[in-house]
Formats: sequence, structure tokens, C-alpha cells
Amino acid sequence: MSQSNCMTPSRRRPFRLANLVLLPALVLTAHLCLTVPVNAQESQQPWTLLDQAAERPTLTQGHSAIVIMKLPRGEAGEHSEEAFAAAAARKETVSVFIDGSYHASFPRPSWAFAEVCPGAHFLNAVRDSTALAVQENLPSGQRYELQPSSTSYFQLMDDNSGAPRLKAVDGNAANAVLRQLPKTTHTISRLESKSCAVDVDAVTPVKMPQMMPATKYTLQGSTLFAVDKFTLDSLRKGGRDELDKIVRASRANNSVIESLSVIGYADPTGNSAYNLTLSQKRAQTIKQYFVRSGFSPEITTSSGKGAADPVVTDCGIRFKTKAQINSCNEPNRRVEIVVRGQSIR
Repeated sequence: MSQSNCMTPSRRRPFRLANLVLLPALVLTAHLCLTVPVNAQESQQPWTLLDQAAERPTLTQGHSAIVIMKLPRGEAGEHSEEAFAAAAARKETVSVFIDGSYHASFPRPSWAFAEVCPGAHFLNAVRDSTALAVQENLPSGQRYELQPSSTSYFQLMDDNSGAPRLKAVDGNAANAVLRQLPKTTHTISRLESKSCAVDVDAVTPVKMPQMMPATKYTLQGSTLFAVDKFTLDSLRKGGRDELDKIVRASRANNSVIESLSVIGYADPTGNSAYNLTLSQKRAQTIKQYFVRSGFSPEITTSSGKGAADPVVTDCGIRFKTKAQINSCNEPNRRVEIVVRGQSIR
């Protein structure tokens, strides 16, 4: 008697009525024995992050297109196969937001396409470690004016501090490189699809930007850092909370931030050169925090003034003990943040 792959009866038995009960189970078992290996083999296909053969979609009439590219290095059109291979080995991911909505992530050199209505749009690029800090539906980043039935190209780059940013690039140079890049496909965009139909009979008033008065925030040094500390890792939770409040306030009311200045100060006690250096390093760290939160490094500056411009000047006269003088000088150990911009209402 021939043997089965799944069941091997030891000897032939006479057919009984009870076997009718077992027959469906035996049929199911035989079916599983035949089909499980095939299904298991099919389920082992790798998960695809990129689509090398993807074509750019056709632009809808009256819309504007945004093409975002992450290249291995440098400017568009200057890339070798070795550069692409080196970039593919990296494990960093950059996420792009459009008008405060998540659009795509770039784990490797690749491109993504977005279709939006013509007009002003905000583009923001952040690393995966800080993407959760971006406030959904609150526009942030660089503001660009897109024309109807046009395609705008942007390249993901790093600024001098290593933070990602988007740079507008020439379409001809971009198209020369796009043929080498796959499309990023492993995430789903949250950018809403909107109708861009325009009623030619309707008169729409043009919204003009209005200058906002400069807003100054003053944070105490002890709120931000422990004694003699200045690094991003040493930022206290209370200090991070205060900085996040400034981030949210600066993005409200459809604001366009033109400049953000961070100035660090120290008290007059101790070594003046050390105090100046400490104030500069603390200001640089706060600037880095704002850049990682989505502010453009091109409009964000930092400086340190040491013991200059003190808030309190007579601590050494009014008090004698070191502890008293140190407590009195607390307002002098501070970081000031000045935000200037426009509001479109």
C-alpha cells in the first residue's frame, strides 16, 4: 500500500459508520498538509520600502505638485553609484510635513510626490527622533508660494548644525537625478486631498501679511539647566516644557516667523571669560532645540553676552554671604528668546 505524506495507516481496516464522523477532519488535515508549505513560502516575501519602477502621477488640472528628493550628498546631478551605495547603508530617517500634516519618510535616497492647491504652503523636515514634536495641523517650517499647474522640486539637505532642511532646486537638474531614485512607499501620507476649483465670478480679497510686534521670552537659567550644564541632554524637563510653549505660541495664528534670536546671560560673579563661554554654549543649545522642533536654521541665531546687561546690579552690596549673593543673582542667569514675524489673517 502506498504511503501518504501526512497519514500512514499501519493496516487496512473495514469501513464503519463511525468513520463518517472522522472523514471531514481527515480531509481538512490532508488539505492543510498540501497547502501550508505553499502559503508559508508566499508569506516570506520581503517588505518593500522603495519602488524603483514608480512613475510620477499626472498632475490634476489647476493643482500644484511638490516633488521631494533625498539624495546621497551635495547638489542635484552630482552623484556616483558609490555615493548611492554609501547612503543606502545609513539608518537615519527624515520625515517631511506639509502644512503641519505628515506626508512621507525617507529612510534611503528616494523621492515622494504631493499634490496641493496653488498658493502658500509650509514645508518642514525633521529627523525621526523629533518628528513627534511637530504639532499636527499647525504650519511650520519654510513658506513657499506655489503656482497653478506647476511642479516645485525640493531637496533634503543638512545645514551646518546637521539638522535637515528642504532646499528648492532647479527642475532640470532635479529631473536628471530622479531617474536614478526609487519612490518611498512604506508610509501613508496624512495630507488631505482637496478640490482646487476656483469660482471666477467670486471676488476673494487678498490676505496681506501683517507685521507682529517682537515677542520676548525670558527663561531663568536654573529652569533650563543645572549648575554649569549647557548640553541638549542636560536640559531639564521644566525647561523643555517652557520651550515647547514658545514653539506652540510661535506657530499659532497662521504666523510666519522671520527671525528667532536666543541670547544667553550669566551673573557677574566668578571668572568672566568662563561665564561668557557658558552663556554662549547655553544659547547655542537652545537654538539647536528650536531647529530640531522645526524652525529653519537660516532664521535662528544665538549669542552669549556673559555678565552684560544685568537685571540686578547691587547683590554684592546688599548681601554678604555667598549663598545670599548667588540667590540674588538668579535673575541675571537667564536666556532671552526674541521672536519676530508676520501674521496672515
